[in-house]
Amino acid sequence: MHDDIDWDDLPKGELHKIISDIYKVIKAVAGKTREKIPTVIDQSLAGHFAPSPSYDSNMRRGTIRADRAKIMYEWLGAHHFDLANETAPHLFDVQPPSAWEVLVAEKAFTGKVTVVPVRLERAIAERPSEIAFDDPVVRLMQHYYFELTEPKDAYCVAFEGYQSSWHPLSLGQDARRRRIKLNKQSRYLPSDEQGRAITLVERSDGGEHQFVFVISPDKTLPTDHLQIAKRQNDLEFELHAIKVFFV
Repeated sequence: MHDDIDWDDLPKGELHKIISDIYKVIKAVAGKTREKIPTVIDQSLAGHFAPSPSYDSNMRRGTIRADRAKIMYEWLGAHHFDLANETAPHLFDVQPPSAWEVLVAEKAFTGKVTVVPVRLERAIAERPSEIAFDDPVVRLMQHYYFELTEPKDAYCVAFEGYQSSWHPLSLGQDARRRRIKLNKQSRYLPSDEQGRAITLVERSDGGEHQFVFVISPDKTLPTDHLQIAKRQNDLEFELHAIKVFFV
């Protein structure tokens, strides 16, 4: 995706080329989803512009307005990036961040969750401070857990991000407990019913991992990160993020 496209001041020839490429992707999406091309066009503009039978012919001629082309472009990048990248790689070259990633980047606090590595017996594995990383460092196969600096009465879910993929992080006594009830004495995550820390371990995936803890007074707090992003305007919550480097 290109953030530097000046949709308000595109030369006519350049806009025509972009519209042509967008139309190719629209056709590819229609073929994959078995929808008619006008239906896919209407889907891409839903919530912004009313359906029109002229969009299809206008796009084939390259005469659709730039504001509509921009909405289509963003919709294709958000919902069909892989196919768009395959069909028009020069236009859809970088996958845009998801709504969840934007939410984390804009709203997450840092510094209120810390990672606590469990000491290893071998001294060579006890010196992550000698490695020049800005993020906390934990060894592969080293046990660790998280600590809240300001625990409160609330519900909590957590997610781990690695290489653009996000996965739920179980926080309770067993792997099925994705949402737990906290209190002002709940400092450790994950933890058992007595509040004692349950350790985690990373076995093989080295590099930077991001952990996001979502804390809310709402007992219906979703356990799916995409649902949290979808409900961000009507759900009361805090995001707390920490990056950990595994070596």
